Amino acid sequence: MSTTGRNHPHSHGTDADNPDQRRRLLIALGLTWGFAGVEAFAGWRGGSLALLADAGHMVTDGAALGLALLATWFAARKPSSRHSYGFGRAELFAALINALTMLAVVAGIAFEAWSRFTTPQPIDGLLVSVVAILGLLRDALHGLMDGVPFTIDLEHLGKELAAVPRVIEVHDLHVWSLSGERLALTAHVRIANLSEWPAILAALQHAAAEHGINHPTFQPETIPWAPLVRQAR
Repeated sequence: MSTTGRNHPHSHGTDADNPDQRRRLLIALGLTWGFAGVEAFAGWRGGSLALLADAGHMVTDGAALGLALLATWFAARKPSSRHSYGFGRAELFAALINALTMLAVVAGIAFEAWSRFTTPQPIDGLLVSVVAILGLLRDALHGLMDGVPFTIDLEHLGKELAAVPRVIEVHDLHVWSLSGERLALTAHVRIANLSEWPAILAALQHAAAEHGINHPTFQPETIPWAPLVRQAR
């Protein structure tokens, strides 16, 4: 992953121009809604409000991914005579719709919870336990494969790090979970002057800490080594 700092000259293209990102969003959307369907069915059959609530949460997560995909498509459209600034604000509308959807899900769960409280219903403990175990296994496998924690948006984090003053570019960004709440990060950071590194490092560490990452490692780079190697050949 490579992210260029916005305090340096760069093009006004968006991440939507990257087909790999759209493909990843589609895969994530399919997996999220697929498991949400499993949880919703199990919650309905087993009478588990907890599974229904988690399914609703995953549906809104999937909706957020779908809206993000749609928003990036709109944002990638070129400015026109009717919209001279383009469609970059589509992402803001997507975030607003996602927030309203989440509020609707919360209201629905609260209403259902009150109904269950006044009129208790039997719960299929075996079915609920099986689905819950599947969710735990999914999370455990994700962690064992050094997957990016679900609480971290890698694209957004990369942009924040690249926006640190005097940072030219951030690439080879990786985030994974060490154990529980202990998150680790490694990244290569291109800068113009190595003497400015202590101040830049402090700002990068602060940005990482804002995302709950308490074990960051940043490697500074001041020379584009790859072009020099190609020239030497």
